Amino acid sequence: MQSKTRPKYDEGVSLLSRLLAAYLPPELERRAEICLGLVGVGAFRSRRPGAPPLIGIVGSASCGKSTLFNSIPGAPIAAVTPIPHQTTGPIILAPKSFAESLEDPAFLRPLVERIDREAGDAANLTGSPEKAVALCRDDRPFILIDLPDIGTVESDEEKQLAVRILPWLDRVILMLTEESFAQAAHEAVQETLQEIHPDRARAEQYVVLNRRHAATSDAEFAARLETVRGLWPNASLSTLPHLADGESFAAADIDPLIAEASGRNQRMLAEALGNVAREVAEQVSTLADARRTELRRLELAADDEIRREARFRNAFFSSEFRKRLDSFSPWRASLGKMRSLFGNQPEVSIDALLAAEPVVRHATEIATQVRSMLHRRLARLYDDASFDIPAPDEAALRKAVEAVVAKTNERARRDVEALLAGLREDRKLKSPLWTVTTGVAAALFLGDLVLPGVGSATSAALLGLLSALGLSKSVHAEIMQRVRTSRVREAFEDDLRQVVRRACEPLLQAASPGGGDLQELAKQLTQWAREKSRR
Repeated sequence: MQSKTRPKYDEGVSLLSRLLAAYLPPELERRAEICLGLVGVGAFRSRRPGAPPLIGIVGSASCGKSTLFNSIPGAPIAAVTPIPHQTTGPIILAPKSFAESLEDPAFLRPLVERIDREAGDAANLTGSPEKAVALCRDDRPFILIDLPDIGTVESDEEKQLAVRILPWLDRVILMLTEESFAQAAHEAVQETLQEIHPDRARAEQYVVLNRRHAATSDAEFAARLETVRGLWPNASLSTLPHLADGESFAAADIDPLIAEASGRNQRMLAEALGNVAREVAEQVSTLADARRTELRRLELAADDEIRREARFRNAFFSSEFRKRLDSFSPWRASLGKMRSLFGNQPEVSIDALLAAEPVVRHATEIATQVRSMLHRRLARLYDDASFDIPAPDEAALRKAVEAVVAKTNERARRDVEALLAGLREDRKLKSPLWTVTTGVAAALFLGDLVLPGVGSATSAALLGLLSALGLSKSVHAEIMQRVRTSRVREAFEDDLRQVVRRACEPLLQAASPGGGDLQELAKQLTQWAREKSRR
C-alpha cells in the first residue's frame, strides 16, 4: 500500500512546486502552499503512520512563544532575551523515540532545506529560515515546534515559513499579548486554517492571551479576553499570568495546552487535500485563461515592434557603396558634370550593399526594446516588480545577422549582374556608353533597394541622362523597370524580422514561467486530486 501511495504524493509535490514557480497572485499562492503542506503531511504520515502529533507555537514577537516552549521541558532550549525576534526558524523538540524519523526526507519537506540535529542539552537556539534545528529529549507523546514571528518581523521569508507550516500541525497554539491581538497579525493563521476543510482535518486551535504587563487590572484583562473570545469563538481559550524576567510558566498553566494532543484523522486529511487541490486547480484554470489571453497580446505586441523596426535603413549601407551611390547621384550634379564624371569611370564593380555592424547594432536594439516592453508589462501582469527576463543572446544574434547581410549582398550582386548582362546582350552597348549606363544603373538599382520610388526628380534626371547619351526609350524602360524594384529590400526585411523573432523567442518563453502551460498544470492537478480522493 505504501509503495503505491508514495508516488502519488510525490506527483502532488511536483505539480504544486511547478505551480508555485509560476508567479501566482498572492491569494492563489497561499492556497497552493496550503495544498502543498497537506501533501507533505500526507506523504509523511503514509511513511510514518505512528508518528506523534505536531504542536506548533505561533504569534508575534515578544508574545511569549519561546518562554512557553522552554517552560514545557523546563529547559532554556530556545533563546529568550530582552531583544525581541530571537526565533528565526523552526526549533523542534521531539521525543527520543522519534529521533530516527527526523532523518526522514519527507518530514517538514519541502518547507525547510534540512533539519540539523542538536545535542539533547543544547540551549539558546534560534533556528534559521533555511533549516530547522531539532533535539530529542524525554519521551513526551508529541512533537513541539517553536516558530518565527508572524507579525512584526522585517523578513517576510520568516513569516511565510511560519504560516506555511500550519497545515502540518495537529494543534496550533496562538500566543497573543494585550497589544498583539489588535495588530491583526493573527489573521493569516485564521485564514490558513479555514482553508483546510472539512473541519476535522484542521488543527486544533488554542488561543492564549498572555498577561505581559503587571499593571494591567483584572477588569482590563477580562475585557480583552472577551474581545479575543469574539475573534475566535471556536477555539479553546486560555490565559497565562504575568511573569517577571527569567521566570517560566507553571505546569498548571501550560498542561491544558499540551494535554491529550492527537494526530488528525487520515481519511479527513485526504478529503481536505482533495478539496483544496480541486479548488486550487479551478482557480489556476481561470488564471490560465486570463494569462493566455494577455500573453497572446504580448506576443502580438512584440511582433508589431519587430515588424515596425526591422526595416531597411540608409545607415546599413557599406562605406564603399555610399561612395559609389554618391558618385552616381543624378540629383547631386548637373548633367554636364555627370557626363564628365562618367567618362572617367572604370568598368563598374559591384560593391557590397550592406555593412554588417550597423545591422547587428540595430537588431540588438530591437531585441532590447522588446525585452524592456515585456518586462514592464509582465511586472504588472505578475504583480512583481522584480520579475526579469533574460537578455537576448547577442553572440547568436550577431552571427545570424551577419549571415543575413551576406545573403542580401549576394542577392543584390546577382540581381545587378543580371541587369547589366541583359542590357549588354540585348542592346549591344559599347564603351564608353556602356560604362556610363552600367555605372548609373548599378548605383541607382542598389540605392532603390532602400529608397524605393526615390522620386520624380531622380527618375527625370536619369531619363534625361539616358536620352542625352542617345539611348532609345526602350532602353529607358528596361533600366527603369529593373531599377524600380524592392525585391531585395523586402527579402532583407523578412530575413531580419525572422532573425530578431528567433532571438526574442527565449524572452517570450520566459514570459510564461513555471515549467509549462498553466492550463495543463490545472488539468493534471484536478486529475491527481480526483485519484487521491478515491484512495
